[in-house]
Amino acid sequence: MLKQLHRHSGAIWTIVLTLSLTTGLFLMSCSDSDETQSPQAETESPMDSNEPTASSDGVVVDGSQVQVQYTGKLSDGTIFDQSQEGSPLGFTVGAGQMIPGFEKAVLGMALDEEKEVTIPSAEAYGERNEAMIRDFERSQFPEDMTPEVGQVIGLQTESGQQVPGTITVVGDEKVTIDLNHQLAGKDLTFLLKVVAIN
Repeated sequence: MLKQLHRHSGAIWTIVLTLSLTTGLFLMSCSDSDETQSPQAETESPMDSNEPTASSDGVVVDGSQVQVQYTGKLSDGTIFDQSQEGSPLGFTVGAGQMIPGFEKAVLGMALDEEKEVTIPSAEAYGERNEAMIRDFERSQFPEDMTPEVGQVIGLQTESGQQVPGTITVVGDEKVTIDLNHQLAGKDLTFLLKVVAIN
């Protein structure tokens, strides 16, 4: 889900394409997101350090290992992801494993506490970047693959980096792929329940 990810159903083709420029934009976007994570964590940490009994009282603080049951919805109520019953999402708060707004939301929550929070796109998967929409020659795709609009594929760069993309246009000679995260530019609402704190 939120470990900088979004689950994709079905098989995903992995195609080796020359993505040096696109990948540079993608990685820069990710690193920009990481830079916004650290200041937020640092902002919360001094407050937590003034409460030495917080961890023993079952409250989530920076560095806590937590397990969370969640349901994620878009603004129209569509559920885009949720944890399975009995299989909560586990992560270490402040370790940069999660989107910034999700980590911020669980800080201060108590064991078995539930709450609903809306995370703005800037603290989720960022804003959409039109420069990350690219055209590729049909000849670059495997002969046994039939590109389809909406299909999610994994693009492999020359360095071996995997970059997911969604096909948006299929033409006779070119295929357009959107390398933005599928949830980029969207505010996300989560129903959260903390089920374990260590």
